[in-house]
Amino acid sequence: MNLRFTFQTAVRGLKTHGSRSALTILGIVIGITAIILIMAIGNGAQNLILSQIEGMGSKTIIVIPGREPKGPTDPSVVQNLLSDSLKENDLISLQNPSNVPGLGKIMPIVFGPGVATFEDQTYRPTIIGTSDQISEIFDLQTDQGNFFTDDDVKGRSDVVVLGSKAKDELFGDSPAVGEKIKLKEKTFRVIGVCPRRDKLPFSISTKWP
Repeated sequence: MNLRFTFQTAVRGLKTHGSRSALTILGIVIGITAIILIMAIGNGAQNLILSQIEGMGSKTIIVIPGREPKGPTDPSVVQNLLSDSLKENDLISLQNPSNVPGLGKIMPIVFGPGVATFEDQTYRPTIIGTSDQISEIFDLQTDQGNFFTDDDVKGRSDVVVLGSKAKDELFGDSPAVGEKIKLKEKTFRVIGVCPRRDKLPFSISTKWP
């Protein structure tokens, strides 16, 4: 059986069973397309995650409470539900050079969704409560106003820095610095706005509203 005879037999079979051949080809095309799409989506998600990690810096470590549970019956599941966050004593322990050799800077941080309002405008940003060191650790800058200071943190001042997206949603083209907004029904004064190129969808406060 030569190659020519094999080819002719294959063509004859395709013509004889046209519908079956078309469905077979369609199934192959759909399968290959699905695999390509899944790989593209997976690579896109991987690149997004890696870019976010790289944006925080290669020497930045985030410590969260508890540990990853091994299953639904793991005691840590209940422990994590009962423990909202790390405590002040944990922060003090981490600040001890003997516990964490080589540590440069450390800051506490808490975040979650919330509602921000200004007059009749409403926006749902991610609200971050932290210290003044966030600007240096995450290399954040303001193009309007300034970040809060250590004195603001110690005095628990009701001040907030807006990401550019939060600013646009609440104020549009109007200036935001000096204005007062509400976060979770508490009033905060806007003292800074991050650059537009960052498109940060959050607001940063000296304390959790």
